[in-house]
This record gives sequence, C-alpha cells and structure tokens, in this order.
Amino acid sequence: MRIFSRYQIRLDQEKMSKDKGYKPVSDAVIEKKKEAYDAVQAGLRRVGKSLAELFSKVDADDSKAIDRRELYEMFKGMQLDESIGLTRQHVDQIFDSIDFDNSGSVTLPELQADFNTVVAATL
Repeated sequence: MRIFSRYQIRLDQEKMSKDKGYKPVSDAVIEKKKEAYDAVQAGLRRVGKSLAELFSKVDADDSKAIDRRELYEMFKGMQLDESIGLTRQHVDQIFDSIDFDNSGSVTLPELQADFNTVVAATL
C-alpha cells in the first residue's frame, strides 16, 4: 500500500503538471506534509473541531482563502514547529504543493481536497 499511495500521488502531480504547470514536490515534502496533516487531524479530533472551523479561524482577513503567512500561523498555532520540527521552509513547500492554480492563496476546497488525499494515503 505504501508504494501504491506514493505512486498515486505522483500520478496526480504529473497530471496537474501537464494541466496547470504544477511542479511536483519531493517525497520528503510529501512525507512532512503527511506528518503535519496527521498532527492537525489529531489536534482537531482532540478539541472536536473541523478543518473548516480551523480554516475560518486562520483566515484573518476573511477573504475565504489563506496565504503562506496564514498557513504558517495555523501550523505554528498548533505548535507543529515544536512537535514535529516544521520549519518555515516546510510550510512554503507545503503551500506550493496545495496552491494548484498558483494564485498565491489556498481556498478551503483546495486545502480540504489536499488534506483528504494526503491523510488517506499511507506513505
């Protein structure tokens, strides 16, 4: 299952690359993103909140999209910088992998789709 999941993510990236100029991310980034998302999911379960509620809280300007800074603040607010060693560079790489349309912001549907794909994958 581990190889298949990574292969499926790669196939998805290759298709997006052809469609929108998306640049595939390294296995290390995929693994760090999975680690971060697993920690986010565990934190949300602990407090009984949803990803949508977290997204709304982090969307400081109420634009219905978050930028790099807001994504970083979301992870930092959950103390992922300390608990899993998530750096600003990791967050930038994760953001780039989520921002499929290269708009410079990530909407809830983009984040939710990526989150569900990565959390469901067993690396």
